[in-house]
Amino acid sequence: MKKILSAFFVLIMTCGIVQAKPHYRSHTKHTAPVAEQPPVVDPAAAVAIKDPNAPLTPLEFTLTKDKELLNRELTDLKKTAANALQIKIERDDLQQKFAKSMTELEQLKADNKALKDSANQDWFLYGGGLALAGVLLGFILPKISWGRRNTWGSF
Repeated sequence: MKKILSAFFVLIMTCGIVQAKPHYRSHTKHTAPVAEQPPVVDPAAAVAIKDPNAPLTPLEFTLTKDKELLNRELTDLKKTAANALQIKIERDDLQQKFAKSMTELEQLKADNKALKDSANQDWFLYGGGLALAGVLLGFILPKISWGRRNTWGSF
């Protein structure tokens, strides 16, 4: 069983799957540590670095186009979001101006009504003054003699 396991372990180490680590036994005297050997790299399993000037595969071309499209959409969304904030600020400003205009309109309507009431009151005052003048003239004019003497007798 030990032979099978050790053979299996050697096989694994030669394939480069697991690297052996040096074992230090505490009961041995000071010995120089065994230098680790660089791992064995399987040339078939190594990933080759792609040349940046090499032509793109159809999948890479599609992914590149999708990435460009998504980047454009992202910038459009960012612009729209910035515009939305600006539009909200303008809307709030216009709402404040509208509210101010409405209060000013109500104030002007109240002032206009007061002026109309004042004009109607002026006409009533003119009419009342004219009636008073008529009553006064009605009492005073008969008392004034205009040069005619009453021959019927005087009081």
